[in-house]
Amino acid sequence: EDTEPDYEDDLTPSPRRKHPGKRGAMNHLHNSFRKYLRDKRLLNSKNGSLPQSPSSQMVQAFNRDNESPPRLDNIAIDWNDSLSYASVIFDEDTMNLDDLRVLCIDKLRRTHQAHRDHSKIEGFANSQERENATCEFASRSSRRQRLDRLNTRRHGTLERRRKIIEQNHHRNPQTWDTIRRIINRLDADGMSGDETETPLGANPKKVRRVALPWISPEITGLLHAVESYAPAIYEENMSVPVGNASLPRLMEAKRTSQNSIAIARLPRNWYDGNWYKVNSSSAKALLGVRKDFEIPFLVR
Repeated sequence: EDTEPDYEDDLTPSPRRKHPGKRGAMNHLHNSFRKYLRDKRLLNSKNGSLPQSPSSQMVQAFNRDNESPPRLDNIAIDWNDSLSYASVIFDEDTMNLDDLRVLCIDKLRRTHQAHRDHSKIEGFANSQERENATCEFASRSSRRQRLDRLNTRRHGTLERRRKIIEQNHHRNPQTWDTIRRIINRLDADGMSGDETETPLGANPKKVRRVALPWISPEITGLLHAVESYAPAIYEENMSVPVGNASLPRLMEAKRTSQNSIAIARLPRNWYDGNWYKVNSSSAKALLGVRKDFEIPFLVR
């Protein structure tokens, strides 16, 4: 028996018609939405002009005093204008309001600082004073960027070692639990930095570890042993590191950091013995050392 097909729940698209024309009853939802857009001047009517964007004077006034922003009935969008960044995909993990707020505050802070520096330079009447101030601000910015890079590498080192612990925990849970406690207590401040070892312009580049003068050789040896497990992670998981390859890192340090501040209230045997002895009694009191904590031996 032939029956009429039921398309009510069919999600397949309707076939194209050879002679398109009006399709039965009007879609009231679409009609109401178009009427709303026309009432708000976001869609031009049949005999009306194209929607116009807010005037430049209105935008400038709002940027100047943050008052009298365009109201909903004043907003108009030119639908004929091409979209910007149309290929950008919204990512809820990285584009949420909290992260965007932090990003905006950080950008505003840097803009504010740059404006203050520029105002100070312009305040000097003498050209030599302006040149000296410009050099000073450039040097300060370079030092700040260098410190930012060092901190980024330290945090990267900390996260890499935490991943190594998680991957190898099953081998010896007790030992790796102890290592986790040590690394978590040291945190990023207890991770050594790096410096470029390769002469300028030479390839491939290498980086060499910059030692922390206050940390004990036993802790340093343990952290080096942890690093030796990194290649095994990829082999065991049959995975290949993605992204740009990290620079080869030479673990043997040629110099120690002059700006490193020792972490207070660590176990006594976590500090370098010679470094601890030369400190004054007041400096030792500020450290507030704790009783020794056993440092496990990890086979490389």
